[in-house]
Amino acid sequence: MNKITNAERRAKASHYIEQPQTSIADKISILLAGFQLTDVLSSKSHSEDFNDTRSNFIQGRLKLMVFVFAILVPLSFSIDLVLLEEAQLQSMFYLRIALAVALITLALFIKKNTTPITLKYLLPTGFLLPIIFYVFTQIVFSNQTQEVNIAGYNFMPYLMVAMLALFPLTIIHSLTILTLIFIPFLAVEIFLDQLLTFTTLNKVWAFIMFSGVTLWLQTGQLVMLMKLYRESTLDPLTGLINRRVLMKRLEKEITAQREFYIFIFDLDKFKRINDTYGHLDGDLVLKTMAEVIKNEMRVNDVIARFGGEEFVAVMSGLDKQNALMIAERIRATCQQTTITNKDGIEIKVTTSIGITRHQMKDSLEETFNRADELLYQAKSTGRNKVVYG
Repeated sequence: MNKITNAERRAKASHYIEQPQTSIADKISILLAGFQLTDVLSSKSHSEDFNDTRSNFIQGRLKLMVFVFAILVPLSFSIDLVLLEEAQLQSMFYLRIALAVALITLALFIKKNTTPITLKYLLPTGFLLPIIFYVFTQIVFSNQTQEVNIAGYNFMPYLMVAMLALFPLTIIHSLTILTLIFIPFLAVEIFLDQLLTFTTLNKVWAFIMFSGVTLWLQTGQLVMLMKLYRESTLDPLTGLINRRVLMKRLEKEITAQREFYIFIFDLDKFKRINDTYGHLDGDLVLKTMAEVIKNEMRVNDVIARFGGEEFVAVMSGLDKQNALMIAERIRATCQQTTITNKDGIEIKVTTSIGITRHQMKDSLEETFNRADELLYQAKSTGRNKVVYG
């Protein structure tokens, strides 16, 4: 046996003692429970299915919030009857009715529109309407006594910021809505000619503090929602979407009446790989092949682990020639890929591919059965080939 010298011992010890400096990005990732800053900054890195899931979640909370406000706004007129002078009562009555009608209209519109793009504009509207109401109340009360503060009118902007914490928004989306709240809030202070007063500076400081807490709560909600989504929709080994999400995406394509191609990939003689090298190396092969297939596809294409060593891809906007070209390229890349395990042993694997086009008259079951039969033909006639039908 070779003896380890003192110098080698010191080198090994220093390897465990000296830790590389943690970058700012790593620190942010730790704070975000392993997620990247881009995950919470904007929705550009989010999958289409996650955006749909988050939109449904936001829609439910927004609809409830708007309905509650629509009911409470006219009911709280009873407070005005006690605190306000007769000159302001008529103006406040009309303002409250106008806000209630606008909120009910918005709630009905939200009920019929659940797409991420639509909710992107409906959510700010749900916060902008009460702030416009706040601006008009401050105009009405500009000559009113200090008793108005008891009614809570001056607290409206802070209430809106606090309510914003109910929604799992990205930082950019949240800052946009906070800005929409802050600009009218600041405009009121300018109108009342108290912009540079200590009172206004105190209000702005309170607004910033509320906004900071809201952003922190929203980020936590978004990270938790993403974590739960990924655990329930992604294959833990390959990182691809699972069968349930794939079928959901396919149903969406069918509802939109779009034609698309289905590719079924099956790794050839995969059981032999597991038997020869073990299941850990089999997992390595699956993970590598999933990455190879994904890298050869377009950004908007859908790729899922369908079960075992089978993968399913969905591509739209193709003709037969392009579909065959993509499939052949993936087949060739898989064949040329060499996987090296921890013992330095090289593993080679090939894939058989069945392709078919889904047409309007077909059911999803018919399309899948046809693709599966084509895959069987590829397997039974020599493997490592593409069969189209």
